[in-house]
Amino acid sequence: MLDAEILPSGVDDVIRSASHIQKRDVSGGAVAPSSVDTARMRLSTVTIDYNDFRLDEPKFTTDGDRELFYKLQENVNAVGALSRDMLRGVVAHVAGGLVSHKFQCSWKTSLKQFSARTWMPARRQVAYLCPLLVSDGGSFQHFVDGVLPKLIQARDVLLAANVSILLHPPGGRIVGQMLTRLGFSDNQLMYYYGGYYKSNHQVNTCVTPPYHPALWAAARRLLGVRDTLQDEATSLIILMVRTRSWKAGRRIVNVKPLLQALRTRFGARLHVFYGENDLDKAKALFGRARALVGVHGGAFYHMLFAPRDTAVVEIMPTLDSGTVLPNYAAHSAFWKLSQSMGHKYWRLVEAPLTSEGNVSVNITRLVSVLDTLL
Repeated sequence: MLDAEILPSGVDDVIRSASHIQKRDVSGGAVAPSSVDTARMRLSTVTIDYNDFRLDEPKFTTDGDRELFYKLQENVNAVGALSRDMLRGVVAHVAGGLVSHKFQCSWKTSLKQFSARTWMPARRQVAYLCPLLVSDGGSFQHFVDGVLPKLIQARDVLLAANVSILLHPPGGRIVGQMLTRLGFSDNQLMYYYGGYYKSNHQVNTCVTPPYHPALWAAARRLLGVRDTLQDEATSLIILMVRTRSWKAGRRIVNVKPLLQALRTRFGARLHVFYGENDLDKAKALFGRARALVGVHGGAFYHMLFAPRDTAVVEIMPTLDSGTVLPNYAAHSAFWKLSQSMGHKYWRLVEAPLTSEGNVSVNITRLVSVLDTLL
């Protein structure tokens, strides 16, 4: 249920009514037809103004690393309070909506693009539809950063009104497991295979803050993630390596001596993570995390399952100009995400050895940072 932290004062009664109508437990179960009909009748456009949130600068080990960070104007602009545009959410009712993968679904979305064009041939038409087609949204990492906050913002309305949800097909089991845990049944989910989809009524939640603590707190709670570390004595340093990643680059070229040094220093508290595609196993492992360590990459999205105050130590391949390699990397994502989840973010800069961002890690420095965390 959307609570007061997520729905600040002044929110239209439509969402609050839907919250009361929605009787389904997050484990599933049918919604009574009368409740569905009532929720659908109450659909309207609601704007949500989220509480202020500010980003603090990362923790650095040297002044040089900090100077490189601030060489990028994007980072300069990001530190501090989020703009009001990034704190605004919209759950919009669009009559006669149209959907295609060509339409952007983000906090910058213009709802005008979803207005139906009657002359467009439709692959499929449904009565009530929520489009959540974000780039690569079927993968775990982009389901987490692109789809999950939007689902959380509109979850009670989507469940109460039994709205069909249009997604890219899941690329792994964990995405389907998360959808189930959030309360969405298979018959409510639709998968996109190209073309245009039309609906008589569209519930559009594309305009959702990408980084806000209230949304991530709700997501973690619904997924059953613990906020606190249960046993410090069995906590882990989780080193995330990319040796099995299908994407090239951002490899640790001195991974063998690094592993030897970390095992010598931390023994059984070191866990080397290559990937996981099961929700309960991921929660069990990352629920023991004291620190997550690795070169920038998708494995960091597993911080979703880590206790608050977990140290997120991101090794960033950075040129003297401040440019991060590879150029397509979303280099600020985990800094912003970790703070919005209540983690402590460290950035360790290493000079890239290749254009794809391979690095040699300063082992002494990394061990020193980890020593301060344990």
